[in-house]
Amino acid sequence: MSDKEQLLAELQRLRRQVAELQEAENRPKQVETEQAHAETEKRVRELNCLNDIGSRMDESLPVEDLLEWVAARIPPAMQHPAHCVVAIEYEKQTYGRPEAKILSYQVVQSLQAGNEVVGRIYVAYTKKHEFLDEESALLGDIARRLSGYIESSRLFQEASSRAQRLALVNRIARVAGAAVNLDELMETVYQEVANIFETDAFFIALYDQDTDELDFRFVVEKGERMFPGRFPVSGLTSWVIEEKKPLVIGDLKEEREDLPLPELIGSGDMAASWMGVPMLAGDRVIGIVSMQSYRSHIWNQEDEQLLFTIVDQITVAVENIRLLEEARIQAQELLVLNEMSRVFSSLRKVDPLVESIYRHLSRLMDTTNFYIALYNSESDEISFPLAVEHGERREWGSRRAGRGLTEYVIRSREPLLIPEDVTGRLEELGMEAIGEIALSWLGVPMIVGGQVMGMIGIQSYTTARSYSKRHCNLLEAIASQAAAAIENIRLLQETQARAEELAVLNELAQSLTARLEVDQVLNEAYRGVSRLLDASNFFIGLYDQEKHEIAFPLNISESKVDEGLTVISADQGISGYIVRNRTSVLVGDDIPGWQQELGLEAVGEAAASWLGVPMMIGDRVVGLMAIQDYTTPGLYDEHDLDMMTAIASQVAVALENARLFEQTQNERAQAELLYQGSDRMSRSTSVQEVLLALVESTALQRLDRVSITFFNRPWEDEMPEEATVVAGWERDGELDVPVGTQYPLAQFPAVEAIAQGEPVIIRDVVTAEWVNETLRSFLLDRLDVRGLVMWPLEIGGQLIGLVNGQAATALEMDEREVRHIDTLTDQAAAVINGLRLFERTQQALEEVQAVHRRYLRESWQDYLSERSVQPAFLYDRARIVEEAEFDLPEIDQALARGQMVVGGDEKEGQPVALPITLRGQSIGALAVEPPEDGRPWSEEELALIEAVAEQLGLALETTRLFEETQMSAHRERTLRQITERVQAASDMEALLKTAAHEIRRVLGASHATIRLGIEGDETA
Repeated sequence: MSDKEQLLAELQRLRRQVAELQEAENRPKQVETEQAHAETEKRVRELNCLNDIGSRMDESLPVEDLLEWVAARIPPAMQHPAHCVVAIEYEKQTYGRPEAKILSYQVVQSLQAGNEVVGRIYVAYTKKHEFLDEESALLGDIARRLSGYIESSRLFQEASSRAQRLALVNRIARVAGAAVNLDELMETVYQEVANIFETDAFFIALYDQDTDELDFRFVVEKGERMFPGRFPVSGLTSWVIEEKKPLVIGDLKEEREDLPLPELIGSGDMAASWMGVPMLAGDRVIGIVSMQSYRSHIWNQEDEQLLFTIVDQITVAVENIRLLEEARIQAQELLVLNEMSRVFSSLRKVDPLVESIYRHLSRLMDTTNFYIALYNSESDEISFPLAVEHGERREWGSRRAGRGLTEYVIRSREPLLIPEDVTGRLEELGMEAIGEIALSWLGVPMIVGGQVMGMIGIQSYTTARSYSKRHCNLLEAIASQAAAAIENIRLLQETQARAEELAVLNELAQSLTARLEVDQVLNEAYRGVSRLLDASNFFIGLYDQEKHEIAFPLNISESKVDEGLTVISADQGISGYIVRNRTSVLVGDDIPGWQQELGLEAVGEAAASWLGVPMMIGDRVVGLMAIQDYTTPGLYDEHDLDMMTAIASQVAVALENARLFEQTQNERAQAELLYQGSDRMSRSTSVQEVLLALVESTALQRLDRVSITFFNRPWEDEMPEEATVVAGWERDGELDVPVGTQYPLAQFPAVEAIAQGEPVIIRDVVTAEWVNETLRSFLLDRLDVRGLVMWPLEIGGQLIGLVNGQAATALEMDEREVRHIDTLTDQAAAVINGLRLFERTQQALEEVQAVHRRYLRESWQDYLSERSVQPAFLYDRARIVEEAEFDLPEIDQALARGQMVVGGDEKEGQPVALPITLRGQSIGALAVEPPEDGRPWSEEELALIEAVAEQLGLALETTRLFEETQMSAHRERTLRQITERVQAASDMEALLKTAAHEIRRVLGASHATIRLGIEGDETA
């Protein structure tokens, strides 16, 4: 009979008892009746309670709901319901009134499932009441019934759970067998596990044995997917991996002292329950699956076994997928690396190479924060051709190598992986943070042939442990290819640069060879340097060994030509240091400190970088070349120094050639000038012209005044008494000492210096050692002369005068110029001597010509007076007539002027008159009236008239001389006849008679008388 049937039978029996009691109401013994009635009611309550509990059990309620209901149903069945409280404890949970567990008046019944106590029923009175045996029996019956229900429920749940778990394992096995995507597999596992297990947090992490890190590939906390990244193995996961066993912890707080601290990922909240199962591939741990709950003791050994089974099912799939993924990644990496290799081999410049590295690496890694650094070992400088921060391009300027992570990788020549705590790692390495500090950092050097070309860096500002050893290896492979490509490009560019440099040097050499002027050489040198280096600030200094000075004929400041010529002592500055030591100077920083160390005086603004080389011809320094920069330290290197040295060598030769050419040209020009001066001097007709030729052909033209002075007598043993200025020249044109000025020589003590016939040159009166104070004071104070030259004028070994030159400033006159003056001064003396002789000859000639002109004038006067010659003849209309008075005013003008006169005007006609001259003496005039047509005379006609007049003069003179000759011949013949007749007389009387007769006859005189006698004798 079932419990329910028993209850129904018992109720029927009770009803019968009630009926019997009712029948006995009228019975005597009222007390007994009441007691029986109360007993019956109590029994009814108990039975109703048991019946209700049975009915609720038939509904198959969850144990928790049933226990909560039973805890509320028991008090009405007790004898003091108002004071009764019930608490049922099951699986560490309390249902009903918890205070029932601590009250003094209580009855406790155990709940058992098999032989295991799984809970307790606490029934208590809040006031003092004793529990009846019937109540205890009722509670025991309820406990037995609940124990049976709990055991049945547990068996059912276990069966259902086993079925569910078996189905779960089968589903996961099917999914794992077909899985090709790790994330999808992990998502499926989580969803299935979450349906079975009570879990607040779940993760699947893959173990990297090489780095001893866990890659948390799948993490869910409080239902939210999270991506924490990679972490080193620690805490509870460390135990699971090391022991290769599952680990279940019911209450972390209780066992904290005996366990390692669990790793906190996700939100970082501490779990109460923790379970982890290793993923074992053979004896190798490849990962771990873990669940956590914020409630303690929620999992048992079966849960551990189920999770272990699930993990075992997915381990092979995870390993296969991971191997497949690794193979795919490796294939992708190899593909990209091969593609990079092909692309790199075709690139010829660094910028496209850098872009290619970035583009290819972006296909394999997250390059949101990425940069490439190139290292120049010579200048110890780092440049950044490419930098990406937060996904955007950045311009990072070059810098001197410092103490950053970039420099650490370059100097250590080793990769550096900082998964997390970058700040701590910086302190550990003794490095400094530059810019924003990342959470994860990876850098690898680019090395080829033992030389560090630079490095590749990648970092994350958002996620720690973003990079692993695999990323490091991949980046190393790329860096190796990049380094080789950069080196090839560098070698190619270096080869091209060397070729270009050689081409520039060759072109420069050819250009310099063709330049024969110093300025042209300097400009060509600047153009050559500008093609190879930054010559924004460039200068060339030329060294004057005699003056120990450096002049800067070419000075470029900020790409502009400085027109001023600066001259410094060769003892000053870096330029002087180069010239004195014949050595190059390359200073990259702290130039003032370098100068101070060497004791060099600073000249001009201090530069940040300085490069200078000497210009040498053999072992002789001729100058220097230098470039400088005022903003960038370390701008120049040894290669720049080599190029500057090569250019300086070429420029030095070109400057020497230009100097020699200029010297040759100058000497040629001086020779030409000397020749021209000599020629001009030889053609001079006065001492003044000689002086001008001498001054304008020599360096004397740089003086303020020059004069030629003649002594009153040749300087022999004693100084002449006085001197006369015979020619003078002043720079400003106005003679300070007029020509003809005479002065006593004794007033000028400097003149005594030329007594030996040697020139005297005082370039600077102030510094000349041989000049005494008297002479110095005389020259400076009285004459305002600081520079003085005197050249003697010697003729036939006699010192007849001097050439005197004066200047208000010190003289700059080299030996070559002195020699030229010497030469021309000697010639000047000869020319002056010739002029003096010529002057005397001219004076004698002029006297002869004057006598001859007087003779001509008198001869013609006598001729015209002795003969009746018509004074004028007129040709008029094809006939010649005598013209006694020919009144033409042009004739008088021509005779007065001694030259042709053309009168009138072109419209009215132009009469022409010109004198008929003979050796400068006018003997008549020729006049021609204008043509009838009134046209002007042509030049040919005037020339013809002039020629006719000249020939007419000669013809007239010839005729006159012919007539005079005939007359002389006649006289001679007559005289001879007279002489013959006179000589024929034999005595004195006959002789006198014959002489008187012949004279009368020849002369046609009326009579002739010859008287003999002595003057003063009265008897004659």
